[in-house]
Amino acid sequence: MAEPRSPRIELPVDERLRLKPLVAEYADALDAVIAESRAELARWLPWVEAHRGPDDLRAYIALVDERRSRALAETTFAIFYDGAPIGAIELHGPTGLHDVTSVGYWLGTGFTGRGIMTKSLVRFSDFAFEAHEIRRLELYAVVDNLKSRRVAERAGFTFEAVLRNRLKLGGDYLDAALYARFPEKK
Repeated sequence: MAEPRSPRIELPVDERLRLKPLVAEYADALDAVIAESRAELARWLPWVEAHRGPDDLRAYIALVDERRSRALAETTFAIFYDGAPIGAIELHGPTGLHDVTSVGYWLGTGFTGRGIMTKSLVRFSDFAFEAHEIRRLELYAVVDNLKSRRVAERAGFTFEAVLRNRLKLGGDYLDAALYARFPEKK
């Protein structure tokens, strides 16, 4: 397995919250969070229906490891709260072509409504702009996913448009709200 080009770094968010590079040792704990949150997560995320256990996570993490070997910086983090993994956040296919990428995330249902995802998204976005030298970070949320849309807005993303039939969930194509955030001018 290829080693990452840059050292794996942790991103502190606050005294209880950290973002740590996603690695296979977190698979069992994250699988338990997915199992507990399956009904809520499956409403918005297409991969949840096919997820069958920690081996699926380990297979995904192997793909993340391969992507790490080609990336300039970390792209995928587990969200840790009080020392335990409770979700994940990642860049989707960062490329240098237009210096644009998108972010995706999920959080265990028992941890929503506490500002955890908003703070994680702010910290992760700041990291993405600096480490990946992107100029535009996009976020897509199913139009009806009001929780995710509020997280985007609280994290400094601006609503730009509704994109018809942009996201596929099950056999359905759903409209997506497109949000964007730009690096802060220093």
